[in-house]
Order: sequence, then structure tokens, then C-alpha cells
Amino acid sequence: MFDINCLSMSGRLTRDCEFAYFGNKIPALKFTLANNRGFKKDDKFTNHSHFFDCVLFGKRSESLIQLLTKGTQVVITGSLRHESWSCKRTGENKSKYSILVDEIQVLTSHNNVQKTSYINSKEEFDEDIPF
Repeated sequence: MFDINCLSMSGRLTRDCEFAYFGNKIPALKFTLANNRGFKKDDKFTNHSHFFDCVLFGKRSESLIQLLTKGTQVVITGSLRHESWSCKRTGENKSKYSILVDEIQVLTSHNNVQKTSYINSKEEFDEDIPF
């Protein structure tokens, strides 16, 4: 039986995305998402930011390079992924969690021009209808 590993969150990119090809020429975008959580402490509202490393694989990542810049507001859905490795320099075991993005919706760009783009990276859509 499989467990549920699904999350949704919104936030802003902390820097421009990074594009690369992994393994067998699989296109991928990496970016960091800042997610703010507010709470009340001593009768004052306080804002606390959390930062999440995200990766989006697939052909659609190529079309998002220009949109995913520092300050862009997005909503993502995906799953939490655990990575572990040994540091080549020190031999120390390291690990981190990141978000494997399945869907992304671009809400605004850093210059506050209203943009809305919805990308589902799970499936490709064939626009060539055979009739």
C-alpha cells in the first residue's frame, strides 16, 4: 500500500530559476520558493519565511525559463522528496528535502505585471486533433 505524499503551496521565487539537463538529457528547472507564514505573538503579527528547494522536470520546464524569475509569485503542487549523499570533500553524510513539482501556476512576475500561466508537468497535450 502506498502512502500519500502530496503538497500545495504558494510563494515567491528567491532568485532566477536554473535550467539544466540531467541524466539522459532530461530538462529540469531548479528554483527556491519562499513561503511566508504569519502568526500572532505578544499581540503583534509576525511573519516567518520558509524556503523550499524545488525541481520541475520535463519539456515544459524549457518554456518557463523566462517566466520564473526572482520575485515571481507561483502556486505549486507536488511531492516531498528526500535526497542523501556523501560529501566528496569531507566524506560527511548529508541530506535534504526538496519538492518535486508536478504542477505550477505563475501568478505574477517580479515587476507586478499580471500573468497567469498554468502548467501541468505530468502529461503532454497533443494539439493536433485528428479530425
